Amino acid sequence: LLYPLAMAVSGIGAAQASRAQFDSLQRLSGRFLDSLRGLNTLVLFNRQEAEAEALGAAADELRARTLRVLRLAFLSTSALELLAALSIGLLAWHH
Repeated sequence: LLYPLAMAVSGIGAAQASRAQFDSLQRLSGRFLDSLRGLNTLVLFNRQEAEAEALGAAADELRARTLRVLRLAFLSTSALELLAALSIGLLAWHH
């Protein structure tokens, strides 16, 4: 009974993290598109370097968020695998 409950909890957590990750990716894509559309204006006001640095910082934030989501996914999968192995081991030892 513990295993399906743990799967549901980890699945819900992974789904929330995945949605937040997708929203972050959409924001970065929108910002990049806005920068491309306004490139002439950025060059006119000599702000292209500042915008490039800001886009780089946003990309680094997305990279860090992606790694956190992947870490969560791998840890939850590992924990479920460990729980399953312990359950099977306990059943084998008990019988």
